[in-house]
Amino acid sequence: MDFATQQGGRNRYREVYGLCASVFVFLLRMISEHPGQEATAVGLVPSDVRPRLLARAETRGLRQLDPASWLEYTDVKHRYGKSLMLYYRYWNMYEKDSEDDQDFFLWLDHGFGKHRDLPWLRRKKLEASQVQYMTESQRALFEIKVENGIMTLNNSPSGERLNTSRWGCVGAWQAGMNFGRGIWIFVLSMDFRLYVAQKITGRLHHSSFLAGGPTRAAGNIIVRDGKLLAIAGTSGHYRPTAENITLMKEWLANNGVVMKDIHWFGHSMGPLQFFKACYS
Repeated sequence: MDFATQQGGRNRYREVYGLCASVFVFLLRMISEHPGQEATAVGLVPSDVRPRLLARAETRGLRQLDPASWLEYTDVKHRYGKSLMLYYRYWNMYEKDSEDDQDFFLWLDHGFGKHRDLPWLRRKKLEASQVQYMTESQRALFEIKVENGIMTLNNSPSGERLNTSRWGCVGAWQAGMNFGRGIWIFVLSMDFRLYVAQKITGRLHHSSFLAGGPTRAAGNIIVRDGKLLAIAGTSGHYRPTAENITLMKEWLANNGVVMKDIHWFGHSMGPLQFFKACYS
C-alpha cells in the first residue's frame, strides 16, 4: 500500500469518526436544550462587578455577553472567563463576607485570593489561559473578503481562498461539532467586516477578534475552497440571537453567497436537515 492510499484511509477514518461524534452531540442537544428559555446575561452578572460593567456595556453594546465573559472582558489580564468563574464562585461562597468590601478582582490578585490554588482548577492554569484581545493590525490578518459568493483571505495578494480544514477534511457537519480542537470560528463586526480563525481554547475565542467589543453575528463556520458550506450560530461569549443570524444571512446574500446551498445549525435545524448536512 503506497503512502497516498494510507493517508487517504486515515483521512476517511477521521471523517467517519468526526461524523459519528457530530451525530451524538446533535442528539444530545436535542434532548438537553430548550428553545425560548435563554438566560438574560445582565441578570446573571456578578453583583460586585455589575455597576462598572453595565456602564461600559451601555457605551459599547455589550449587554449580550455571557456572564463568564463579563468577567473576562473586565479583567485587565483577560483570563479565560470560564476559569475566572470557578474562582468567582469560590470567592462568592466562602470568602466574600470575610473581606473588607473588596470586590472579586481585588481579592483574586491582591487579597487572600492571590494565594488560592483551587484543586479543580490550578492557579497556574488560570494564569496561563489569557485570551488574546487583538489590536486593529492583528485582526487584519484574519479578515476575510467575500465577493461573488467566494471567501478569500483579505491580506493575500494572490487571493487565496479560505479553507477550514479540520482533521484533514472539510464537511458541513463540522459546524455542529462545538467541541474538541480545531473549531473554526467567525465574527461579523459592527462595520460588517468578517474575521475567521481556528479557535484555541483559553487563547483565541470569539471575543479575541474585536477585543471583547460588540458584533453583528458570531459562531462556527465551514468553508471549502472559498465556498461557504455551513454556519452555526454558536458562541459562548456573544450568545447570538435569531436576529443576529438573520442579519448574517442578509449580509452574505448581498455579497453573492447562494443561500439555498448553506446549512444552518441551530435550534431550528431538524433531524432531517442535520443528516442531510452530514453528507455535504
